Amino acid sequence: MDLYVFHPSKFEQLYNCSVLTKEEWLAERSPNAPFGIAIFLVSMLLMVLYIPCLVVMLKSNLIKNSSYKIMFFVGIVDVCSLLVNGIGSGYFSYVGAVPCSYIDVIFLFGYFALACWYLQGMTCGLLACNRFYILWKSHMSWNLFEGMRIYVWIFLCLIYALTAAFFQKSLLFTSKVYSWLYNPYFGIEHVSIDPDLYTNPGHLIHNLSIAGVLPVINVALIFQLRQQLKEMVNSQFTKIQALITIQSILICFFTLMTGLAFLSEQYIKMPLEVNMVTNFIWSVSNGAPAVMYLVINRTIRNRVFKMLKSTNNKISEAISAGYC
Repeated sequence: MDLYVFHPSKFEQLYNCSVLTKEEWLAERSPNAPFGIAIFLVSMLLMVLYIPCLVVMLKSNLIKNSSYKIMFFVGIVDVCSLLVNGIGSGYFSYVGAVPCSYIDVIFLFGYFALACWYLQGMTCGLLACNRFYILWKSHMSWNLFEGMRIYVWIFLCLIYALTAAFFQKSLLFTSKVYSWLYNPYFGIEHVSIDPDLYTNPGHLIHNLSIAGVLPVINVALIFQLRQQLKEMVNSQFTKIQALITIQSILICFFTLMTGLAFLSEQYIKMPLEVNMVTNFIWSVSNGAPAVMYLVINRTIRNRVFKMLKSTNNKISEAISAGYC
C-alpha cells in the first residue's frame, strides 16, 4: 500500500497494466456467475447471523469478560472481512474481474483484505493466550488482560495488522482462479513477467507463525481445560470457563485452517477447484463463529431470538398503526 500512496512511480511500474490493451484485458476475464452468486449469498447470510450476536455481546454482561471483549473485536474483523472476501469476491467472480479490470479498486480491497487477515490471526492468538492465562493462573490473567489493559492488547494487534499490510504488496483478486493472489498477471499466458517481483515474504512469515503458534497454544489450552474440569467437576464457574474456552479454540481453528489453505495456494500450483474452495473457506471461516455462538452459546442464542422477536413485534405494530 505504501507504493500506492508514497511511491506512485514504482506502483505504476509494477501495476500499470500496459502490457495489454483494454480490449485484451476484457478478453482475459472469466466470469463465473454461479460461484459469484453463491459466495455472495453465503457471506450475506453469515453477516446477517453475525451482527445480532455482536449486538447481544455488546448489550449484555458478556462484554464485561475480557475474553468476550476479544471475541467481540474478532467479530468486527470477521464482518469487515466478509465484506471483502465474501461480498467483494462474489462481485468480482460474477463479472470475471482480473486485477487490471479495476486496478485501483482491487488494490485497495486487497490491502483491506490483507489487513483483516493479519488482524484475524493476531486477535485469535491473543484470545488463545487470554484463555490460557485465565485457566492457568487467574491472578496473572487479571493483571494482563483486565481493565484497560485488554484494549492495549487489541490496539497493538490493530497497529501490527494495519502497518504490516501497509508496507507490503497488496492482494489482488483474479478470476483466473477466483481468489486473491499477488501477481496481477497470474494466468495470462502471453505476458512474460518475473513473478518474483510480486512475492510477499511478510505474508509467508505471518502464515507460518499462525500455523506454528496457534496449534501449540490451543493444545496447551485443551490440556489446561481438561485439568480444570477434573479438579472442579461441579463448579458452575468452571463450566462457564469451559464454554468460553471451547468457543475460543473453535475460532482459532477456523483461522488456522484458512491460514494453511492460503499458505498452500500462494506457493503451490493448485487445480482451479481447490483455489475456489480455498476462497470459499476464507469467507466461511469469518462467518463460522456466528453459527458457533448460536449453536453452543445458550445465552447469546436466547437473547438473539428475543431481540429478533421484539423487533418483529415492533414492525408489526408499526404496520398495524399505519393501516389505522
